[in-house]
Amino acid sequence: MPGTNLVSPPNYTNGGNDHPSASVTAVKTYEYPDGVEVVGYVEKVFFGPRLRKYGECSSRRKTDDERSKEHARRASCNIRRRARNAGLSKLWTFTFPGLGVHNFDVAERLFARWLNDYGNKYLGGYYVAVPEMHPGGHGWHWHLLTRKYVDVNAVRRSWTRFLKSRGMNPSGGAKFVRVHVKRLGSTRRAAMYISKYITKELGLYIPKGRKRYKYGLNTSIPEPKSVDYFNCGIYEAYRFILDGLEEHSISDFYSWIYDPLRDRWPCFVVYY
Repeated sequence: MPGTNLVSPPNYTNGGNDHPSASVTAVKTYEYPDGVEVVGYVEKVFFGPRLRKYGECSSRRKTDDERSKEHARRASCNIRRRARNAGLSKLWTFTFPGLGVHNFDVAERLFARWLNDYGNKYLGGYYVAVPEMHPGGHGWHWHLLTRKYVDVNAVRRSWTRFLKSRGMNPSGGAKFVRVHVKRLGSTRRAAMYISKYITKELGLYIPKGRKRYKYGLNTSIPEPKSVDYFNCGIYEAYRFILDGLEEHSISDFYSWIYDPLRDRWPCFVVYY
């Protein structure tokens, strides 16, 4: 199981190299009120000074696609941990009336202003919010994950009143701008659900330099409970974790691994 019976890296020697190092699998364990997350990734460990030779490039330049993929993965992990650590399980969807809002900066500014003026009063700083471009061409809408139950009609009135004050009236003679809420069950499921919106495709619509999500002041990322190292490849470490779950009769878990042969950032996640 995570945090037990793990092997430390061996004491590598120089071996004639200017920068003695070894690739090990680092394993971080995060504990939440309702479960555990184990994350493993390949880490380069240097055991001496890194002496760069004359003319040697520190690293090759990342492509735009690689950077977008790396940012999306980091954002997805962060929002998943924030949501589960704060116990968020209610999913809200906020839309814009008429033909919608297709400019991301306008949609972001409006929703951020509502959160600042009204949202924190209802939510107490426990929320994460993710934008999504509507696949049907209606423009941007926002998904908001919260912890406490709030009267949906009060939120609808607040959101409608806020938009009407800016000249955006409900469509088709409706009384309110559409706001929908549903409970996603466990916080584990809700955290995974909200993180799926942080994808590489989202980067095609969001201008560069903009944040992919928002979060409340009380929605923090937990510190890892432990950090251990394996003297083996990422597949072997992943298999070790799964075998430990089986030995402890833990069958209700999610897990996935990014292929180290095809992916520049090989890692695995076990979520239970």
